[in-house]
Parts: sequence; structure tokens; C-alpha cells
Amino acid sequence: MSKLFQNEWIKLFGRKGIKTLIALALCTAILAVGIQMLSDRETKVSWQEPYQTEISRAEAQLVRYPEYDAKEWASETEYKADVLRWTNEIQKYRFCLDSGIPSWDWRMGIVDSYFRNLLLMDAVRDGWNAQDLERYFGFPSNLDLTEVEETNKEWMVYILGNDYSTYNKEQLQLAEEHLLNLKESVFVEGGDKTIALAQADTEMLERYVTYNVPANAKDNWVSVAISRIRENQGKIIEWTYDNSSDPETARENRMLMEEANASIQKDLFALNNNMPSSDILKDVYTEKTTYLQFFDNSFLMSASVVILGIILAAWLVCMEYHYGTISTLVLYPFKRKSILHAKYLVVEVTLLGVALLECLITLCIGKYLYPVIGTQPVFMTVWNGTVYWIPYFVAVLLRYLAVFVQAVIMVTFTVMISALVHSRSISIFSGLFAYLILPQIVRMTYTYLGKPAVLRYEMFVNLDLIHFANNTPAVTFAEPWAALLIVIGWWFIFRRVSYMAYKQQEI
Repeated sequence: MSKLFQNEWIKLFGRKGIKTLIALALCTAILAVGIQMLSDRETKVSWQEPYQTEISRAEAQLVRYPEYDAKEWASETEYKADVLRWTNEIQKYRFCLDSGIPSWDWRMGIVDSYFRNLLLMDAVRDGWNAQDLERYFGFPSNLDLTEVEETNKEWMVYILGNDYSTYNKEQLQLAEEHLLNLKESVFVEGGDKTIALAQADTEMLERYVTYNVPANAKDNWVSVAISRIRENQGKIIEWTYDNSSDPETARENRMLMEEANASIQKDLFALNNNMPSSDILKDVYTEKTTYLQFFDNSFLMSASVVILGIILAAWLVCMEYHYGTISTLVLYPFKRKSILHAKYLVVEVTLLGVALLECLITLCIGKYLYPVIGTQPVFMTVWNGTVYWIPYFVAVLLRYLAVFVQAVIMVTFTVMISALVHSRSISIFSGLFAYLILPQIVRMTYTYLGKPAVLRYEMFVNLDLIHFANNTPAVTFAEPWAALLIVIGWWFIFRRVSYMAYKQQEI
């Protein structure tokens, strides 16, 4: 086997084209930097930018229509109402910019109410009557302007005081009273579902008070974790009370509920142990790229390992027939099974090396360009109801190893096709089609044909092993244990068929 392996190794690395392919595969890890930069340019914005956009839009409207235009408005009163609204929007967004209040800030609801009242007061000072106020702005005619002014003064003090702790306690008290009223009511619209949602809201506010963080703060990982828990609780409640009679839809809902429960477990573990997971930190707002985002984008390039494996497998087998060297090879005192096994081994060793090198390149570039600042994240997963965690860089390594396993499966499939047809082009096309296109066709067919259960057992839609570690199985896949058995079973079949074809063919 050592001599056969050495012989195949020389064949593989004795050609410049193969070396170039391997070099290109490694370069894809570096290309991830460019992809990340393009992604930043298209999606990364500061929290101030939407405000500035709204201010510019309102100012452009005021410049465009300095006077009443009968073609644009039904009446001059309607035009004046729009002018007041635009002016009020400019005031509100400038206030948020000056006060450092992003759109997700806990004070935004109060800010909206404050400037809504300010719009009313400005309209009254301009001489608007009660009928027009109600018609064009929706203000009730029985409002006490003095009371509105006093309320606005209190709200401004509240906003500038930045006392989110008091706000959380007030909201919790209101939520508890609302939940109690629902439980004591004789009739509740939505029944148990409405009560369950109110209970989830109360639990969320209790956590905001317990951990003393602003509500819905996208730039605070603890607040983000609490919001994620509430979001997943809402999904579980919706799926629990889903009365769908379709068994396949019910199965999907169960899988999605398991995914949501796993996410809740991980987020609760992070809160209880003051240990933010990589999943949470990916949802935390930042104006700059982080190493987590970089790794996510760079990992898309790892598909090059699988594609490289398909090409190498087809080349090592089909070139023997193309150049006629197979007739010399079988004269050696080795079993054909051993010859094919050596080809498998040399491709798999090469792919393992490429996967590890890509992982190393990615880690080095990511750590250099996006150094970790603050709390170190960890990767969390749930197994049998227990949360396990590992350092994030170890998780990156394991993800690349999962891609290597996918590559081994596709190499086996491609070698089988090569042993049957002896055509490099057909073998490469079959491998790429099965890896890149066939899963998408199966998923679309699954939905279009009314979700027939048999399609979820198709091998290639179960080939992605990473989602199992992330506790995020796609609903069209089989259950984790079944998916693993399917992949292992087909790998064994591909391997057996390739050995049989290689052994029995006439040379």
C-alpha cells in the first residue's frame, strides 16, 4: 500500500495543473477578505444613517414644495398638514441624533409620543381648529392642551434622565397587571395562546430588570440574548397552537420547535454564566466588521475543498484510461481493490491538508484584521438537553473538518462514476451536479409536490453536516440520526460499487 500510495502521489503532484488547482483552492480563503469588504460596503450602516436619510427626505420635500400646489394636494389645508409633519420629522430625527438615541433605544416610544404631542401643540399655535386636527392628524377633539404640555415636560425629563432601570420596572408592572387580568377574565380572545404570549412578555421584562440592561438594545449582548429568547418563545407558542392537519407540516413544526428550544437553552446558559455565544454576538449591532462575520463569509469559500476533491478524483481514475496506463498498472502484483484504495487515500490526504491549510489561513487573517475586543465568544450546541461549549476557534476547525467529510463523500461518488464510465468530463459534471444543483432541485420538488416524505431521505440534501452542530436543521432534511445513517449508507454503497466496477472491467 505504501508503494501504491507513493505512485499515486507522484502522479498527482507531478503535474503543474494539479498544483495550480490546489493553489487556487487555498487562495479562496484569501478571497474571503474581498467578499467581506464588499459585504460591508453594501450592508454596513451606522445607526445615525437612517435618521440622516429621513431628514434629507423631509428637507427635500420642503424645498420642492415651498408653496401650495393644487396639482399635488386636494386642499391648502392638506398641504399645510404635510408641511407640519415634515417639519416635525426633521425635529424628531435631529433630536435623536443630538441625544444619541438609536432606533432600537428603549426611549424611542416615548420620543415618538413626545413629538406627536409637539405636532399637536405646533398645529394649535398655527390656529388649527378641532375639526381639522381630528381630520388631518387624528387628534381627539377633547384634548386638554395644558395637560399635553405638562406631559411633554415630564417625558423630556424622563428621556434625558436615561433611567432605563425605572422604565423596565414600570413596564414589568404593567405586564404583570395585564397577565393577571387575562388569567382572571372569563373570555380572552385567542384563549391560552394570548395568555402564553403575555406570560412570555412578562418573563422578558423580568430578565431586563434582573440583568439591569436597556430593553431591546441591539448593541448590548445581554439585551440581545433576552430578545432572542422572547422571539423563540413566540415562535414555539405559534407552532404549538398551529392546527395544521398536514402531517409533514406538523413534522416540520416539531423540528422548528426543537431548534427554537435549543436556541433558548443556549441563550439562557449564556446569561446564567455570563458567557456570550457566537450566535448571540453575531446579532449584536456593530458598525464595523467583526471576526465572527469574517469567518462566516470566509467559510463560504470552503466549498472549494469539495469541488477540488471531485476534480482530483475524476482525474486520478479517468486519466488511467485516457492515457492507457491502466493496462500497465494492473500488471503490478497488486489487487485492483488496493490500487483503487490508494487513489482514494491520496485524494483524501490531499483534501485534509487543503482543509486544514484553509482553516489556518482563515484564522490568521481573521485574527490579524479583526482582533477580538472585549469578551471572548464561545460556540454552543445542545445535545440530549444539555448545553456544551467550546472556544470559537475550535468550532471553526470542526466546521472545516465537516466540509472535509462532505468532500470524502463526493470523492467516493465521483470515483464510482469514473470507474463506470471512464469519462473525466462526465464524472466531474456528475459530481458537481450532485453537490451543487441536485440538493436545490430536491428542495424545490419537495415543496412543489406537497412535501412527499420520501424526498427528505435523498442523500445529497442530508450531506450538509454543519447544521446539526448549530442545532438548526433545515426542515426538508431527515432527523439527525436518520440523516447520518443515510449519508453513511450511501457512502458505503458508492465505495462498494466503485470497487466492483474497477475489479471486473476488461482492460
